[in-house]
Amino acid sequence: MFKTSKEFVKSATEAATAFNDTIKDDPEILIPLALVHVIPIALTIVGGTQICLMHQRLKIEREHTKQVRLRAELGRGPHGGEHGGCKHGDCPHCKHHEPAAGPHPKALADAPTKPHKHHHGPHHQG
Repeated sequence: MFKTSKEFVKSATEAATAFNDTIKDDPEILIPLALVHVIPIALTIVGGTQICLMHQRLKIEREHTKQVRLRAELGRGPHGGEHGGCKHGDCPHCKHHEPAAGPHPKALADAPTKPHKHHHGPHHQG
């Protein structure tokens, strides 16, 4: 295309001079030229921002999913299932196998079956 560097410099100089002359003759042509260059840059910035925001939302959703999964696993206990997946009395690790505080089941069996009447006021007979 160019045989010598002088031809290249001459060609580039002519193109720059032609561009300068065009701008001098019609300065309003700068507005469409600026728009042609600014619009893609603006769209790139907006698109890049949207990508960053969506990436952050994705990270938040992944963390939320991880927390839900961990909470679900904590609720199941060490062996899975509602009570840790073990049969009552088989698992020494679970607190739900410890006897409840309160009267012994035999003491409850000896209790009277008739409900006690609860009285209030001076008419209560001892």
